[in-house]
Amino acid sequence: AGNVIRRYGFTMTEADVLSAFVLNEFAAMGVLVGYALLTRGRELFAASRGTYAYFASGGVLSSLGLLFTFLALSRGPVIIVDPLVGTAPLFAVLFTLLFLKKVERVTRGVILGAVFVIVGVVFIALA
Repeated sequence: AGNVIRRYGFTMTEADVLSAFVLNEFAAMGVLVGYALLTRGRELFAASRGTYAYFASGGVLSSLGLLFTFLALSRGPVIIVDPLVGTAPLFAVLFTLLFLKKVERVTRGVILGAVFVIVGVVFIALA
């Protein structure tokens, strides 16, 4: 539903990609800060420094992905953009195979599911 609302916002307002992205991130930050204050308080920042490096890197990559999603939604129909964004599990399988071989097991079922994602994206892209 989020991508449908975002696309609607692009079609009904004069918002540019960066403004929409910043508004989205501020809304998300408000929810996260509120949740953190209600549930954990000061324990939130008790993790080791190494922990921050991993999750900050992941956050930067997630933010870039979301920024590019906004760019795509500002230029194309949500019916095409959203399924393409939905290929994230495919890349998760690929990166798991490359980087987490010893930590996580990728089964035939997972690979088959990734193939179905690819086939679905191809059908949507050809439509």
